[in-house]
This record gives sequence, structure tokens and C-alpha cells, in this order.
Amino acid sequence: MCFSPPRVTRFQSRHTSTPFNSTTDTFQLNAEDAVFDAGGILLSNYRSRALSRLKWSRSSRTDKGVSSLATVVSLRMETDERSWDADVEAREPGGVVERINAKLPATSGVRVFAAYSAPKSFQARRACARRTYHYLLPARVLGLGVSGEREVPWPGAPGGETRSSEDVLDAFRDALRAFEGSHYFHNYTRRSRYAPEDKRRRSRGRRGDVEEEEEDEMESSDYRGDDDDDVDDVDASETPSVGSRASGYYWLLGRDDRDLVGKRHARVVSSFTAGDVEVAAGDGDDDDRPGEPFVRVIVAGDSFVLYQIRKMIATAVGVALGWIPREFIPVTLARPARAATPIAPASTLYLREAEFSEFRKNREKKPSPAGGSEKEKENGNGKKMSASASANAAAVVNADLPTTRLARLEASDAVRAEVDAFARDVLEPSLAPSLRDEEWDVFAENLGKLRMCAHGEGKDAVAAMMEAHAAYEIERKAARAAREEAEAADATRSR
Repeated sequence: MCFSPPRVTRFQSRHTSTPFNSTTDTFQLNAEDAVFDAGGILLSNYRSRALSRLKWSRSSRTDKGVSSLATVVSLRMETDERSWDADVEAREPGGVVERINAKLPATSGVRVFAAYSAPKSFQARRACARRTYHYLLPARVLGLGVSGEREVPWPGAPGGETRSSEDVLDAFRDALRAFEGSHYFHNYTRRSRYAPEDKRRRSRGRRGDVEEEEEDEMESSDYRGDDDDDVDDVDASETPSVGSRASGYYWLLGRDDRDLVGKRHARVVSSFTAGDVEVAAGDGDDDDRPGEPFVRVIVAGDSFVLYQIRKMIATAVGVALGWIPREFIPVTLARPARAATPIAPASTLYLREAEFSEFRKNREKKPSPAGGSEKEKENGNGKKMSASASANAAAVVNADLPTTRLARLEASDAVRAEVDAFARDVLEPSLAPSLRDEEWDVFAENLGKLRMCAHGEGKDAVAAMMEAHAAYEIERKAARAAREEAEAADATRSR
């Protein structure tokens, strides 16, 4: 079977995602059906196991309930090589994009913005180098009204009723910035899912394989406050610690082989910002009540572990409302720390943009030695050559076609403008009703029930953890200084 080189398609879905490997993954089913109906998939490869024959790869897999505006799918698609002669994004009338969109159900919420030709080595998931998410946080959760002022009841800790809107937003933004940089986010996910390889191998039978990128949330989330899913796994550990294991807040004083934190828990958050209060386009136009105000939170990073974004935002909200000490965030990012953190609703989080590294150049195959056993065929001049040499010659011939090859997968200004308009006029208005949902009021209420609050059972444990962290940082700085001094001495002696 002869496949075309990989084709990359930029999809958008305004509906929530479901587990990728599930038969109920409407995005995957709709996308595959549309490509098949458009003639891009052979019948023999249709509904193949996990689409492996097509080398199907998806750039990001979001939590259940999370939308996406920037899902990129790469696959080996049956199509004419000249599909990209007129337009590198195949958006011309009657082109690949138009044909696939024509086969997508109007009610699917899935749309193709562009299609690209990529090298055979390209895989969307592995090539995605940076992801940007937007999160619409109802302003009332921060005690802010439609004008951005304190017009609603204060949902935070007692004594904050007189705080200004600027003070609340500044505290929220400052808490978000505390997550920027390279850190261990083991307290902002299910730690056991990212355990080192030896532990994962032992538990694979009951937990299944774990992806390194964003993962699907296999069960619905609640907003009870603390997420202590990993507490039971380590309760019986004999590793010394300070704090309270029972409350879910403790600091390890030694290595715990049953609860290791490693590089799989580490991620880089490039930026984490929050804007001013705004209202989604068209929200409230058809109702007697005004549109629901929200604060747009934007986070960018290389990749994110399960629940990470929603847990970071929930923690930052807890800081802004006075329930969580700002100084506790750096503590939770240290490897010895174990802390149960809250989680925010998923309904208004969506993947906004995906950026990719440059395409890798395919290595040229060496021609077979004379007298080799490979099958030979004639070229245009009637001369014999090996199958591998024939493939290389075909690539040279195709290179002479007036086709533009991109250095990296990067959308044009026209595609970006169309995506922006879709986000503004379709996606965000469809998310606006979720801003009024009662789940937000439950979420805000439960933040006040956190065990790390001043009146919670874990307040003393948190204080002990912060004290242990201070000593930990002093030791780290001393060790770093000693290492740098030793390196300088070695460099001096080598001169």
C-alpha cells in the first residue's frame, strides 16, 4: 500500500473532549469520518486499531470537559501531491480543507482551518513545543462585578470585605506568577500517574499506560476542595516527615521509595497572566440580564500534567481570597513537599494555540550495494535503480514542482484571523452559559473549607512545612555555592 506523505490538519472543536481511546470520542470519530468521506482514508485503513496504520497523532489531549481551538492532527492521508501547489494551507476552493469541512456534521462543533504537507517524520504530539490555554474565570468568584468593582458579596476569608478590586486582582496575578518557570508539579496532579518507571511498571496492570503530555480525565471532577487521591498510597510509609500525613500536608525528611518525585512531574510554565474583567461577545444580548463578567487567565508552557492548569488556578484563587498563604505556593513546588491542592471547574478552559518546532529533514537513504537483493525498476531514462533510490528520485522530481514547503507548522495571518474570529464569535459565546453555573459557587464555597486554611485542621502542618522549606532553601543555596566554588577552583587549576 502506498501512502502519501503525512498531512497535517488543524481542527477546532467547541465541544468538550472525551477520552481519546474511547469509542465515544466524538472528535476523533467525526474527524476520521470526514477525512474518509473526503477520500483521504482507504476503506482498508478505516477504523483501524487506534488509527495506527495512518500514523494518526494529535497535538494535545485535554481533560474531560475542556474545549480546544488548536488541535492539530497529523496523518498519512490519501491525496494528490499537487493539492498544495496553489496554497500551502490547502484552503483554495475545492481544496482539502473545503472537502473535509463539507463532510463534517453541522452539529459536530468540529471545523478544519488549514491543512499542510509535512515530512514523514512529523508527529503532531511530539512536535508540539508550546501550548497556550485560556481560562474564563467568573468575576464573582473573586468578588468582582460587571464593572470590575466590588459589586457582589465577598466570597473570601473574613476581613477581606473592604479590599479593593485592584488589590484582589493584584493578589491573584501575583499568585499566578509564582508558578512561572521550571518546577515540579507533583502536588498539582495525581502523583502516582507520573511515578518513575520502576513504580509505573509495577502498577501498570491497574492504572494503564501514562502519556507524558496532557491526559484525559477519565472521571468527573468534584470541587470539594482538597485533592487527596495520593494520600492513601503513602500513609503506611515509614519515611520521617514533618506536618500531618492524615491531613494531606507534610514534608518528607528523607527518600520515600513509595512516593518518588522525578522528571516526569517537572514542567515549564512560560507565562501565567490574568486580564481585566470582560464579557463574552453577545452574552446577555438576548436576555433581560446582563452578560456574565469574567477574568481571562492565559497560561503557556511546553506541556501540562493532568489537572495542572485547573489546580494552579484554584490555588491562585485561594490566595486572592485570603484562604491560602501566598508563601505556601513555592513550598508546594519543592520535591519533598506533599500537599493536597484544590481543583477548579473544567467547563471554561480551552486550548487556544499550539506551537511547533521546525520540521526535521528526512535522512536520505543510502543506495543499495551493487548486486543487492532489492527489487529494481526502470527510471525515466530506462536505467535500472533500487527501490530506495527510486524513492529518492521521486522526491527530487516532486521537489521540482511549484510546491512551497514550510520550515515549521505555522498558520498564516489569514488563518489566525479566522481562528480569532471563531473564538470571539462562536467558541466563547458557547462557553458563556457555563459561567453562570452553580458549580462556581460550590467551588468558591469549598475553598473556604480547605484544610490548609487558618481555621482548618492542616494549618499547623502547613506552618511546619513552610519552616522546613525555609531550611531546605538555605541548604540548597549553600550546596549550590559550594558547587560553584569547586567548579571555579577546578577551572583555575586546569589553566
